[in-house]
Amino acid sequence: EVNSNQYVDEEFKRFMQKIHTRHKTSQIEKEYRGILIPSILNFVEMAFEYMGNTYDLIDDFLLEEVRSFIFKSFALICGAHLAHLYLTNQDDDEQKIIYNELKAGI
Repeated sequence: EVNSNQYVDEEFKRFMQKIHTRHKTSQIEKEYRGILIPSILNFVEMAFEYMGNTYDLIDDFLLEEVRSFIFKSFALICGAHLAHLYLTNQDDDEQKIIYNELKAGI
């Protein structure tokens, strides 16, 4: 659950809530055709393949490392995709709102 997750801070929760509020389910297509989710899954799958070849047993310490890795992977892939969109699609007003929010306080 996100509310009790040590890898998700209050600022991130507020940011995701704003995105969710702006893009209600009725506006989302029934079939996902984006590249973000497959990118994240491919990245994590590579790590799991490595772990399967490297570790015989996943103990509590390694499990916690995997949880941390998944959130860091999410942040890395999202950041890369946002940077690409920023460089290639600067005229989109909705994206400008997101970029300004991400840059706030920097």
